[in-house]
Amino acid sequence: MTVERDIAGFVIPFAAGAALLTVLLPIFSAYQTYTTAGASAVASICLVLLMHPSHKRMSSNTLWFIIITLGLCCGIITSLAGNWHRSLAPDADGPIWNAALHFGSGMKSTISSIPFADTQSNAVISALITGDRSDLEPGLLESFRKSGASHILALSGMHLGIIYGMLKLILSLIGNRPGVKVIKSATIVAACGFYTMSAGAGASLVRAFIFITIAEIASGCGRSKNLKDLLLTSLLIQLALFPHEIKDVGFQLSYAAIAGIAYIYPHLRDLWPQKSENEGFVLKGLRWIWYSVAISVSCQITTGPIAYAYFGTFPKYFLITNLMAVPLVSAIIPFSILTTALTAIGICPSFLVSVTECMVQAMLYCLNVIGSI
Repeated sequence: MTVERDIAGFVIPFAAGAALLTVLLPIFSAYQTYTTAGASAVASICLVLLMHPSHKRMSSNTLWFIIITLGLCCGIITSLAGNWHRSLAPDADGPIWNAALHFGSGMKSTISSIPFADTQSNAVISALITGDRSDLEPGLLESFRKSGASHILALSGMHLGIIYGMLKLILSLIGNRPGVKVIKSATIVAACGFYTMSAGAGASLVRAFIFITIAEIASGCGRSKNLKDLLLTSLLIQLALFPHEIKDVGFQLSYAAIAGIAYIYPHLRDLWPQKSENEGFVLKGLRWIWYSVAISVSCQITTGPIAYAYFGTFPKYFLITNLMAVPLVSAIIPFSILTTALTAIGICPSFLVSVTECMVQAMLYCLNVIGSI
């Protein structure tokens, strides 16, 4: 068994056990003690069997059965323990959490003070940076929904990934010596964690933060950062810490999207011929379009059924939307962060405000056109 299969053999049943208990908790609540005791006993037996020297003589099918059973029982125990903990010990606000929330409020206030010609630009940037959509007009929200771009407004791995890339780029200026690399990784993880808290720590943002943390640790230890392993490890950690989040639609869509990229996208990507040494500009552009299409289709294959089950809709023009809006968002977020930071200290030049607003308006125009098709 490969490492990836070993991880999947435990994590997927673990998630299934957590999901099962979350859905059936009203039925099992009266028998919570017995369920926990039973699952703990079975898990203990599985652990003993796996650690006993005789496991080397077991068949592959038997080992798989033990690992899957162990994962399922651990998921059940974690889900029960998580719900019990939340009912007895409500979350307490700490100084870091309060500081992050204060920082988030400050960002919203600063964004609202940026002198854009159209106040909806302020509202869009506030939604993209802080996740606050309260100032968006109903018509604008409908435009995002019709064009299949609602995911752009939901803070997710894309948003934190752009911020992560900005931090990596800025910190690359201080060199790459061993000691410096540790400082850079710690700074990146701390900054991303602080931003995650300031933006409300939604399930998809927490997933992205766990991804970044694992990736930085793996990089520091010289380990590979395989996307499938990151996905499974992150799923295990997040469910172990917050088992109730498996009911969150953002959690489900976030992991479904990454699963599409990890397991489907490579097959679609490889349908395009391999790169050649003398590949021209046109072929590079076509390759980029194909890769973008492949990612969009991969994500829709895995997230589409979930979105339809919850919202009863399916974005017909998601390909056009992602090809046009996502590149704009990738530019809007860095420019918006820079504009907000310079506005906060009172030295933001007017041309930067104009450029940022032009990109926002270009995105809104594209979405309006797509939504009206």
